[in-house]
Amino acid sequence: MTGEPTVRAGIDRDWLAHAVRVEPVRHALAAWDVTWEPERIRVYSCGPERSPLGYLLIWLGEPAHPVVHWVGDPRITRALAEYLPPRPLTVGGSDECVAIVEAARGPVRWSVIDRLIARPTAEVPGSGDPRVRTVGAEDAPSIRDWAAHHGDVFVQGYAQFQFDPDRRFVWAAWDGSRPIGIAFASVRLPEVWVLNGIFVEERARGQGLGRALTAFGMEAARRAGAPAALYVREENLGARRVYDRLGFEFVDRIAWIEAAEPPAARRKRGSDDR
Repeated sequence: MTGEPTVRAGIDRDWLAHAVRVEPVRHALAAWDVTWEPERIRVYSCGPERSPLGYLLIWLGEPAHPVVHWVGDPRITRALAEYLPPRPLTVGGSDECVAIVEAARGPVRWSVIDRLIARPTAEVPGSGDPRVRTVGAEDAPSIRDWAAHHGDVFVQGYAQFQFDPDRRFVWAAWDGSRPIGIAFASVRLPEVWVLNGIFVEERARGQGLGRALTAFGMEAARRAGAPAALYVREENLGARRVYDRLGFEFVDRIAWIEAAEPPAARRKRGSDDR
């Protein structure tokens, strides 16, 4: 009788390079991060060293709330649960991850995320909208100031961005000198670009900016010779309609699992802050 598969830190780079060619959307984040963000991640693989059965990609860009991508069947790679960070954390994985994460880290809430991909062969309609352009280093102060004073937590994350074009391709929609929408590519690989963080100010919605921002990123990916992919919440029907019209197709869906900070820890932290 054999025991559980071995878990080890790291992942075989040759195997990962092959895996992202076969299933680009599934392995894009790991393939990008091990090269460009090694100081912000931890990776644990499970199974044979040169042909792992699955792995955890742990994003530590926000140390207080890590985001984990569990790739592989958790029923086979259940030993990875021991390497999950403590609460609070977010885990993306198959439906079977929900019960395993809950058993390891306590009560969770979860929703469904669809992963989509588009492979345009001609210029993407709408990608030339004059309101949208690439964010350069000269725009960084305006973007950071806008994000830092924004009421939306999603946008506030842009205040900490490093606007290094080698690491981050960022584009924005503008109303004069003021940003009113933004997006970035979290992955830029020959196999796939992953578009992320697409946001439009509430006052500017209904003007086609969401479509224009998405089309701009798709066109940039097309010019680089790669398809564009993105994640979208299953219940976000408005965004799905936009993506469908732009030619995105369903790849798969994952459970997005939120394990919040325990109430006792929140109360203690609040007491310490006072």
